[in-house]
Amino acid sequence: MPESNFRGGHGQSQLLERLNLNHLPAFLAVAEHCSFRAAAQRMHISQSALSVQIRQLERMLGVPLFHRTTRSVNLTAEGQRLQAVARRATEELGQIAMELREDAQLQRGVVNVAVLPSLAATGCRVRCAASRCGTRASRSACAMRIHGCARTGAAGPRAHGADVPQ
Repeated sequence: MPESNFRGGHGQSQLLERLNLNHLPAFLAVAEHCSFRAAAQRMHISQSALSVQIRQLERMLGVPLFHRTTRSVNLTAEGQRLQAVARRATEELGQIAMELREDAQLQRGVVNVAVLPSLAATGCRVRCAASRCGTRASRSACAMRIHGCARTGAAGPRAHGADVPQ
């Protein structure tokens, strides 16, 4: 396979533009099971489709990721390097995807409440706007900001406040 220039400037951005994130879980499954057949079963795809994904990844990176024999599949040194990074990347991407989905479903985030200054000064506590912030299990991921309205007028209320611990 041709040698790849993954490090440095323009070549790196071109490689990242062509990188298919679906290839990373496929690569990790083969690396974990040391078997294309077992990895394909776990991913619920055909063995040939998995092989195509791995070949595409290897072609794009310009290095073989696995030593293949008729009886075994083992990571190359390059495959071991990619495995460590791919594992962290998929974990972080999965975490941020879950957080963004929770934000979109109002299961986490910040609720801003404007109240009279006298109530704000007493440390008024409201639990995540009652039940408007999702399920019981996710309410702990909500933050509450209580704002005391100093004045109302044509421009509306001017709020001053702080985060309220839950």
